[in-house]
Amino acid sequence: MEQVAAEAGCSVGNLYKRFASKEALLAVLLDTVRERLLADIDAMAARIDGRRDGLAGAVRDVVRLEVEVMRRYRGLLRGLAAHRLRDRSLREPRLADIRARCHASAVTMLLPLMGRGAVGGPDHASMRARLEFALEASLGSLIEMTVFAGGPRDIDDPDIISRMSDMVLASLVPLQTQGARRAG
Repeated sequence: MEQVAAEAGCSVGNLYKRFASKEALLAVLLDTVRERLLADIDAMAARIDGRRDGLAGAVRDVVRLEVEVMRRYRGLLRGLAAHRLRDRSLREPRLADIRARCHASAVTMLLPLMGRGAVGGPDHASMRARLEFALEASLGSLIEMTVFAGGPRDIDDPDIISRMSDMVLASLVPLQTQGARRAG
């Protein structure tokens, strides 16, 4: 609460006048983050829909947004992680909702692009499962880099968007190649 008060330019006492508890403040912060993220996702969906560089460019857009979010909200994410480590029973439904909605939106945007150019491509369920796993691995890695800074990679690494995009694409390409080979 001291850090939040310092960041807001007020005293801890004034903060507690507005918010009854840390949890009340967290609820407001997460609601604000959710609204901003949903607006960012809508804007990204419009960009992806008009892209000409296909899956690779769209994946890069999704990863770029994830990295921007991690950088923008690193303090909140670190605070949540520390709080969760102290209290393992903590379950924040707002955070789970944000993650689920962002993940579902990314899958919805990228899945149609996976079928382009893949003659006789794999069935829809396999493509979806592969995409969901690749996005979860990417997001998990980004969260790790954000919360536990100082590891082999950092969220501020200038190559992180490119490296994570390549990882996601590498997870998807073999599946597309297999489908093309079966058709040939």
